[in-house]
Amino acid sequence: MATLQEYLDNKYPTREDKEKIEEINSNKIYKERKSQTITKLLKGGKLDLREFVNIKEVVLHENNLKTPITELYLDACANLNKLCCQCNKLTSVDFLNHLSCPEKLKVLQLFNNNIESTDIKIFSRFTNLEILKIGTMERGLNAGKYNKFYGSFQSWKNLTKLESVCIELTDVSEGLEYLPFSLAQSTKKWLEKSGMKSGYFKIECSSHNTNAKCKSIQDALRPYDYDLGAWQLAHPELMRKAKLEFSAISNNEWIQKLDEKIEETQEKLEQAKSIEGKEKKIFRIKTTSNELKLVREVMEKSTQTDLTSKQIEEMEKVMEQLRQIQLPKKNTF
Repeated sequence: MATLQEYLDNKYPTREDKEKIEEINSNKIYKERKSQTITKLLKGGKLDLREFVNIKEVVLHENNLKTPITELYLDACANLNKLCCQCNKLTSVDFLNHLSCPEKLKVLQLFNNNIESTDIKIFSRFTNLEILKIGTMERGLNAGKYNKFYGSFQSWKNLTKLESVCIELTDVSEGLEYLPFSLAQSTKKWLEKSGMKSGYFKIECSSHNTNAKCKSIQDALRPYDYDLGAWQLAHPELMRKAKLEFSAISNNEWIQKLDEKIEETQEKLEQAKSIEGKEKKIFRIKTTSNELKLVREVMEKSTQTDLTSKQIEEMEKVMEQLRQIQLPKKNTF
């Protein structure tokens, strides 16, 4: 049975042939072969694409292969802007260190592999990424997959164009304040477009009932219904320390942004109340609204740009009390 490597080398035998190719997509290859009445799937294994120097998109999915991809080489692929190799059996992402133009990559999907223990700072070179999915989803976990990423979002502080991330089942445990404004905006747009859906699908962070440390990220965002913008507004001191652009915002300007978000959450609350079976949604929206109102109250009393440590301590204590109210037992995320 032929491998994907053998298929590509046979179809594009010369270096010149390979240089003309801009996309390799296992799904399209599968459909092309099927149209030729070739039903046997290609094997995955090791895949060396270094001679495909003008390649822009690489999409490799186990579903279209007899066996998954286990090794990948892309060293000379200077034009690569999309790499999707989720649901395979990669154990290392060291190949990413050899990409010569990391700033060109916009989409990187590595979820549901078997990546060994790796700090997420390896992705800090890819400053124009819009989609970065590196976790292990529930179906991947059930299939024996497990990506062992760890670290802090602080290492992603220069990834200012992110719009969607997945860290499910990883040990990424801190640094929410370093996630970019673009992700908060993307979450807001998703919430506006999807109506009563959660912002979770823009920042997937479930621990899937394991001891994965990403649970701390999930626990931080859950009370805000995974609305990153709301979380940012509720943590002015963290945001001001993490990002220079936030440190320049006065208390009055911050209060104005809080008012806008509070009004937005009230509208969402009224929507949720009109739909049967939205108890969990209503609880989260109420929690968000109450915490934002609390922050507003504290900031309004403060004459300084920075809140005092006592004000922050008291505010965090009240927030924690708000979260102790029992959520309806049925829990999805």
